[in-house]
Amino acid sequence: MTPVLSRGVAARLDPFMPFADGICFDDCFALAAGTVAMLRGRGLVWLTRLCIDNPGEEYRYPAGYVIAADRRDAELIADARGLGETVLGCWEAS
Repeated sequence: MTPVLSRGVAARLDPFMPFADGICFDDCFALAAGTVAMLRGRGLVWLTRLCIDNPGEEYRYPAGYVIAADRRDAELIADARGLGETVLGCWEAS
């Protein structure tokens, strides 16, 4: 079990893909750009941030994404991942 530290979570980050301890923290990973744009246009993509605190390393703050109907659902999904994600807000279409 990965210990939860006071300011972040200790986790092994994949150097190339959005995975921490084998858990994907980017629901948009591997989706086509057009699909992500459609979801963003409907207000369904939520930005998240993880705080990774591995002993002997600098804090790292990778960004993630949750696909959810509203903020409450996004927070439930982020919490269920167990990575200490914080939902920052909806990723609005530009």
